[in-house]
Formats: sequence, structure tokens, C-alpha cells
Amino acid sequence: MKRIINCLSLLALLAMPLLFTSCEKNIDEGDDFIAGKWRNLAVLENEELDNYHYRDYIEYAPYNYDPNKRTAITYTFQDDSTYEYAIGHYSISGDTLIYEDNMERTFVYFIQSIKKDTLIYTDSKGNIYRYLRYKGTEYIPPTPSEEEEEDGDEE
Repeated sequence: MKRIINCLSLLALLAMPLLFTSCEKNIDEGDDFIAGKWRNLAVLENEELDNYHYRDYIEYAPYNYDPNKRTAITYTFQDDSTYEYAIGHYSISGDTLIYEDNMERTFVYFIQSIKKDTLIYTDSKGNIYRYLRYKGTEYIPPTPSEEEEEDGDEE
């Protein structure tokens, strides 16, 4: 009986490190649900914006265990071909998306839903953010030139 207890004690000692070690899932390319370009649905639905703002998007790099490689780049267009960008970094823990912008400000979002082409999350104040995956193939109307806008005012 003493031998059985000693064997069980030995097994328990060997198993203890496994119990206290967190296991990170290997993230395969097929599991990378947030990587890619996302466009804010509120921007797409706002008819009062200049057309070039419909090009704005955020691009999440593929998830990587190295935090410096988990970039999130926000593109904001100034006109049809000129844009500014800001590089931040992101991490995901459970249903929490943590984003640190280029000024080292941290934002915490709670993922409500993520599917192939839609992403919905909230912030700590309950504001809801809805995004659509941007494949780069959707038609975006060109911004009217100043001459076209003047012609439209004469009618």
C-alpha cells in the first residue's frame, strides 16, 4: 500500500508543473480571424462624408507571438490618393482586443462577434463598433473635382 501511495505522490509531483503551466494554442493561418483589412460600417453608412473617406480602413497584421509584429495600421485618406497612416499594436486575450496606438495610448475592446466578413466589439462605455472586411475590390466612387462640384451648384 505504501508503494502505491509513493507512486501516486510521484505522479502528482510530475503532473504539478503541467497544471500550473498555461498552454498557448498554436495559431495557424486558418485560425487568424482578425488579420486583414476592416472598414468601419459607421463611416460607410455616413452619406455626409466626402467620398474619399470611404477608403479609410484598419489593417491587422497576422497574429504573431512577437508583440512587435502584431501591428494594426490605420489608414485615413485625405483625398482620393493621399492618405495618412498610424501604426499601433494589438493583442487578443479571450474575447478582449487590446490596441496600443502610435502615441502609446491603450484601448480595450470586448469582441461581441467575429465572423468571416464582420467584426463587432464594444468599448468599456458600451459604444458599439461594427466593421466589414475590406477585400480591396469594392467600388468606391471617386471624389468629385472642384469643377464638377461647381457645376452641380448651378442647377
